[in-house]
Amino acid sequence: MSLGAMSRRVLIRMALMAHLKDCYRSRDLELDLGLSPKQMSMAESQLMQMGLVTRLSVRGGESELQLSAKGLKKGQQLYRESRWRWGVGAALLIVLALGLFFISYFQGH
Repeated sequence: MSLGAMSRRVLIRMALMAHLKDCYRSRDLELDLGLSPKQMSMAESQLMQMGLVTRLSVRGGESELQLSAKGLKKGQQLYRESRWRWGVGAALLIVLALGLFFISYFQGH
């Protein structure tokens, strides 16, 4: 089962914040990531089914989540992969821009 885009974002964000807090309120993650309550609920249930997150408590419709060791490892892995992709994308854009600059420069002379 693959992680959905929303679940990826939630898991990565939780892994990045793991050194600051032990648990996360669903509402804080919703606001932080710009997700609707329904999207957050879907992401939450998918992460729980995969054993990456556990729900600690539910108070007034707001749940607190905690990463499992497996979830922390997976979140950190996804973060590294996303950083690598952004780096490759940025490098390709720079090469493309330089290539277009030199092509236009040498065509003008």
